[in-house]
Amino acid sequence: MRRRTIGVTAALLAASGIWLINTSWLASQAPNQREFIAHRGAHQTFHHEGIDGHTCTATRIYEPQHPFVENTSDSIEAALDAGASRIELDIRVTADGKFIVFHDYSLDCRTDGHGLVRDHMLEDLRKLDLGYGYTSDGKSFPLRGTAIGELKTVGEMLAAFPDAQFFLDLKDLSHGEGERLAEVLGDREGLWATGTPAGVRALVEKNPGIRGIVKSDVKQCLIKYVALGWSGHVPRACRGAAMMVPADFAPWMWGWPHRFTQRMEQADVAVVVLGPYDGGFSTGVDDVDTLAGLGAFRGFIWTNEILSMNPSTDPEES
Repeated sequence: MRRRTIGVTAALLAASGIWLINTSWLASQAPNQREFIAHRGAHQTFHHEGIDGHTCTATRIYEPQHPFVENTSDSIEAALDAGASRIELDIRVTADGKFIVFHDYSLDCRTDGHGLVRDHMLEDLRKLDLGYGYTSDGKSFPLRGTAIGELKTVGEMLAAFPDAQFFLDLKDLSHGEGERLAEVLGDREGLWATGTPAGVRALVEKNPGIRGIVKSDVKQCLIKYVALGWSGHVPRACRGAAMMVPADFAPWMWGWPHRFTQRMEQADVAVVVLGPYDGGFSTGVDDVDTLAGLGAFRGFIWTNEILSMNPSTDPEES
């Protein structure tokens, strides 16, 4: 009987200790601010059912509610005006080694060009209509003619928005191309980078001030924190990078919300909440119900619908 009592007491003490380590009740709250990351700026959203890396998403868009084409200056400006704290941009390299802001590996989906981006010179790419292929019904193309000549280099985009914070997605960049991109970016502050591991690691090696986020590291970060976070431990895979948490997983993170974010901030980990998990990292917090489900969370929120979100809303009031 005595042994049983001791065992129960020990279990209760252990449970109490874990609760104290992870309760938000005793944690100081971050400032009342949600920082939205606008995926591709203000862009045309699309049906996600059955898509893969080769799907032409420009032919799957919903009926346009605004005139903006992803990864263009107008798109970025609209997202910033809507309150975005950071803009995600897609980066590719041309045949003449220039770094451009463009998502697809091929030109055939959303432009009036043909072939691979890598096979074309910058001069030729600048002539394309970036809104050519967008359609919600396969018959009408409301954005054609609206983005002719709007393709920009990374350098041009940074110069156009000197105070903006960017999250660069490096598309198929090699180690050497990552090193060259570092030279283009120079000493620009506040940059994040994800994408091809070789390119990201080379970029960060050349410019340690850039927050490098590699998908495999993000996965390990999340898995290990779920396993060990009860103790307050922050895995090495997380440190100096980011933890990207699907919205439907977030409430189950040890210390959620305030103890968790405080713990990550102390370990130099950027916390980014994504949309509900569907097997990838591109879903966003795109509606008020998903946003409301985050409760009092204060931190970075990934969205495809920056124009319909309200970044200025106090989390306690949403």
